Amino acid sequence: MLGSYFASLLFFLAEVLNVNQAYIMVALLPVLPMVHILRWNIREKFKLLSDLKDFDLEQAFCRTEFDRNFVHGAIEKWYGSKDAFMRYVRGPLREELMVQQSTYVPFGYFLLVSTATFSASMNTTTGMIKAKTPVDCILSEFLGHGVGFYVFWFVSCLKISLSLTEQIAIPWCRGYVMNWLQSFLMFLVFVALYATGFYVSSVAYQHSLEASLIWLAFSFLCCIMCFCVPRCVDGMRRILGRVL
Repeated sequence: MLGSYFASLLFFLAEVLNVNQAYIMVALLPVLPMVHILRWNIREKFKLLSDLKDFDLEQAFCRTEFDRNFVHGAIEKWYGSKDAFMRYVRGPLREELMVQQSTYVPFGYFLLVSTATFSASMNTTTGMIKAKTPVDCILSEFLGHGVGFYVFWFVSCLKISLSLTEQIAIPWCRGYVMNWLQSFLMFLVFVALYATGFYVSSVAYQHSLEASLIWLAFSFLCCIMCFCVPRCVDGMRRILGRVL
């Protein structure tokens, strides 16, 4: 969320300084450390799931002996014995978590992040209203650029980037530099998606209101597909996991 607002601030500064289209790359730089941190978090989650197969209750850390006795007593009461609990963690629990290991972020959270870019785009719309620009032009800019790009397409970019980041969370090669290069590659993918949408939406809203509506419908469809398709795939995986 903070990164989104910081990127919007960089966009403003780049426009004020009259920088060319390369400002997109500069303004999106906060995405790079966020991608790297996200890869680290996902990698730690995968490691945790992998370590569950060797889970040992006796190695679990408790701050005080009282807490340890209390937890162990509750486990023996609920599961019958410590061994039964460890078998459950190593088996059914781990298998259930492995099936749904993909990171789930609610759609509303993505919309919340997009408020930063959308609110920034409202400056242009407000300026056009104050300048008494024709209504068709205002609607074209608002629907095509403000909603189509800064909401639907931006949310699609975030969702696609999150999915791809999960796939490359594990470093391909050893080394600090290579790990950052891997994050930078993911960053370039995000920039390419963002810049493509920015260019298409700009051409659409400057062309006509009809072109903006077409772009709006396309970006909305992409946004819906980004969220519906993965959930359908995860649902099928869960069903197959229970059947098999």
